[in-house]
Amino acid sequence: MLKDKSTEDIQVLKQEVGEVKGDVQELKREMVEVKEDVQELKKEMGEVKEDVQELKREMVEVKEDVQELKREMVEVKEDVQELKREMGEVKEDVQELKREMGEVKQGVMKTMLIIENELQPTMKLLVENFLPAAAIYVENTKKITYLEQDVTVLKKVVGEHSKKLSTI
Repeated sequence: MLKDKSTEDIQVLKQEVGEVKGDVQELKREMVEVKEDVQELKKEMGEVKEDVQELKREMVEVKEDVQELKREMVEVKEDVQELKREMGEVKEDVQELKREMGEVKQGVMKTMLIIENELQPTMKLLVENFLPAAAIYVENTKKITYLEQDVTVLKKVVGEHSKKLSTI
């Protein structure tokens, strides 16, 4: 019986060893898959590391760009402040020009009233008197020209008569 039990135990052990061998074979196959997966993960990890390095380089560039943008923003703010100051000056100048324009308009209105009320009647009177006087002047100028010609002729005649009289 002992032998039977031992044989049975051996058979059970052989069967269990066979199962263990099968399990070991299965584990070896799974281990190969795990090793392949680990290799794939290592490869992917290398790619991820490269991507991380690239991202770090790009982040440095982005930070530099941000710093440049901040500097430019400071310049823009300064420019805006300068433009606001200049705009204030321009507004003051515009107000001054408006005030001066109002004064000029008042001056023009006064001048137009003076022209209408004082100069136009005076000019009308001058024209009324000047045109007849001018016509008289033109007429008298013609008469004076004729008189001068007559005087010249008279001088000549008197001169000739004086010579004739002095010879008598």
